Amino acid sequence: MPHGGSVQDWVKKLPSRRFDRSEKVWYITGTGIHPDKFFAKHGIDVDYSEASGALAGLDSLASLWRPTVKRSRKMPHRALVKHRLAGYERVGGLLGPGAVWDKKLNGFVVQLSDLVADGARKRGLIMDDDTEAAALDSLQRAPIPGQVRLAARELGQSTGVEADQVEQKVVSARTQELIDIVADHTGYLPDWFGLELYPFQLAGAYAIAGGHRALCDAPGLGKTRQALAAAAIHGAERVVIVVPPLVVTNWCREAAAALGGHYAGDPIPPMPKTRGKARPAEFPHYIVPVRAGRKVPPFPTRGVIVVADSLLASRPQLLADLIAWAPTEALFDEVHRARTWGGVRATADRNLACSTDGLRIPMTGTPFLANPVEGTNMLAIGGVLDSRFGGPSKFIDRYATQNHFGAWLPNRKMLGDLEDRLTKYCWVRRNKADVLKQLPKKLRTIQVVDIDPRGFKAAHDTLYEKVSEWLDEFTSENGYAPAEEDIKTFARTRIDLITPLRAAAGIAKIPAAIQIVTDWMEQTTETGPGGRKTYTRPLTVWVHHTDVMEALVEAIPKDLAGVGFIDGSTPGPKRQLVADQLQNGEIGVIFCSIGAAGFGITLTKSSDVIFVETDWTPANISQAEDRCNRIGSTETCIVTTLVAADTLDPHMRAILKNKGKDLNVIMPGADNNVTETTVVLNTDDGVYEEFYGEDAELEKQFKSLADIVERIVLEVMAGQKMRIAA
Repeated sequence: MPHGGSVQDWVKKLPSRRFDRSEKVWYITGTGIHPDKFFAKHGIDVDYSEASGALAGLDSLASLWRPTVKRSRKMPHRALVKHRLAGYERVGGLLGPGAVWDKKLNGFVVQLSDLVADGARKRGLIMDDDTEAAALDSLQRAPIPGQVRLAARELGQSTGVEADQVEQKVVSARTQELIDIVADHTGYLPDWFGLELYPFQLAGAYAIAGGHRALCDAPGLGKTRQALAAAAIHGAERVVIVVPPLVVTNWCREAAAALGGHYAGDPIPPMPKTRGKARPAEFPHYIVPVRAGRKVPPFPTRGVIVVADSLLASRPQLLADLIAWAPTEALFDEVHRARTWGGVRATADRNLACSTDGLRIPMTGTPFLANPVEGTNMLAIGGVLDSRFGGPSKFIDRYATQNHFGAWLPNRKMLGDLEDRLTKYCWVRRNKADVLKQLPKKLRTIQVVDIDPRGFKAAHDTLYEKVSEWLDEFTSENGYAPAEEDIKTFARTRIDLITPLRAAAGIAKIPAAIQIVTDWMEQTTETGPGGRKTYTRPLTVWVHHTDVMEALVEAIPKDLAGVGFIDGSTPGPKRQLVADQLQNGEIGVIFCSIGAAGFGITLTKSSDVIFVETDWTPANISQAEDRCNRIGSTETCIVTTLVAADTLDPHMRAILKNKGKDLNVIMPGADNNVTETTVVLNTDDGVYEEFYGEDAELEKQFKSLADIVERIVLEVMAGQKMRIAA
């Protein structure tokens, strides 16, 4: 360096620098707003002799520091921002957390709304006037009359009936009055709609049509029917429905029943020529399923396309074809699956939604699994993120905080404000307790089971060894033991170490689970004339790990009961077939993976549920429970969770309880308290007794997975008589 020191050391300390290994040069883009002064300060001359093209004749860098904005022609709701010499960090901070860095494009991809603030473009950005006008226009609210908005707000929380007649199926006078207000603006639900609706479902459909686009009713309240009804109110000319791969068939069934009368008279298009014998059509020509491993069928002139969300994310041409089809309605089922704002799936969903001029309905019973950031994409899909919250960056900055590890946490002071805005302007959200008083009660209990501790101890010892190895490496490299902050950093970055403990806890419970399920089948299976079996109380068993599922399925005697299972390898049609077998009384026990079967199926024939393993997320557990406790249930649903003492189980329950507390603020009245044990099973006489709590001390100590790893590190250090560095 002209003033002394190493060039490499100097460059490494700069923001926004990158080393190109092929050219063996450093690229510097973080000079700030005075690039000429920046280099002059360090005694460095800039050589302009090779500047060419648009830069020909350049004799100063002053014109190159401002970031440039280029609006996308294919996706006009977003733009690419090149940071130029202003630098990655500076421009990223200016745009906010909604900006996503694209390595291929070497720039930030942003929603237009993140380009403006206080009624004008953000300071320093270079953009054309049309882009600025479009960005400001994105913040404007849809032209819905005020009385319609107020009616939609009330309908979005309505049971549809009089307060003292919640078990009735007749729409109340007040609900009808509100429906009439919305219908004057949107039109009524057409006569050709082919599904029956409960009063609260009818209210929900009109609330969506009236502007409350996010359909977030608790699981089990029939979101599918409400969304299809809202689409019918809107006209339902070309409907695209984005769903998890395993429920494509179920959605096609529902769409055919609900909307088929609208398209039935359309001429049948000629079928493409195929070699050999043509496969019989699975659905009418106007219902088009798009699945993995199969060719994309021709799109109808009018009708419904049901597409797996994984395909939408992995096939850019499919996304382009769907946008070119010009949907008039777009429905997104289980939208929480696309909760990472910059993720491929979320981006694909958002691009399709924002390219749809008509009705856009995000649907999920679990809009927030842990923190508000997870709802950003849902609100963007529904078209309310910009108009009601000022865009993704403002939303995230207002309702979440980021720790120094980069993880988003809820801003607890603002959660009440978020819930208020969502209820007033954005979502349809009813809880079971509000709208289904006739639905039998759900009771939760735990059953502590004895296990062989050797398997879990082996996994625990392996974890101790890995922690000891890290401590040895840290001490040898630094010459001292880790400080408290070092331990926290290790814990937050190595929560993967817990996975073997979780698996070991599940495997350890297999013998107890086999005994429980076998005893249950022996007591509830009746054999009639001709050997025909009747299952008086069919059982639903939930697991997480494949090894646990396989062991349980194989252990049930085949002559005792019909057995079904749904895991990640079960294809969509087979998944529905197994669920139908339970509903039809053909099997006595069904084993389900929480991840694969926790949504999109109905198991109301079973009112007895056992969790051999659970999940880290309260919503995933309640969704699984609600396969049985939903519309169509006739008996009290009893949910039993098997807990093995001295394993990871008690710690998991403590973490779930803490997560539930935060979620209760955003979604009051929702089923977030999945560890709230209402009864405990007395196995001696088979009765249930009131039970009110577990280990409160664990609840204080363990609020995240990192807390478990941190505690283990401290235990290992104590065992080695190692002191934490100051």
